[in-house]
Amino acid sequence: YELLRRNSGNKVDVFKHLERIGRDEAIRLQSDRIDDRLEGLGIPSRRKKQDGTFFKVGLLSGLAKQMDEQFRHIMFIPAVAVAERRQLRNELTYWIDNILPNKGKYLRYMVITCGENVRIY
Repeated sequence: YELLRRNSGNKVDVFKHLERIGRDEAIRLQSDRIDDRLEGLGIPSRRKKQDGTFFKVGLLSGLAKQMDEQFRHIMFIPAVAVAERRQLRNELTYWIDNILPNKGKYLRYMVITCGENVRIY
């Protein structure tokens, strides 16, 4: 509740909003290209409607949207990786901006690593 209250009514810079729309579109296009290549190689990268019913639920609003298909949990698909990191990034940003006193100009707060390399062929 406190997070919603503090972040309600904030002004949004129209240029930052347009920049985000552009980034979201670029991620969607990259994800679709990777999906096409995986599917072309016989690797299923999307779960279709026949696999079940899928919903996308907002972290703050709780709003749910039914989806016909979604990407499988393949982390090198950009849309999956972004969605997976979003909640952690939002929580860290809130912590840094509101709870951490005297944070200074630079703060290193996260290191992302991955598992084993994937062999080709």
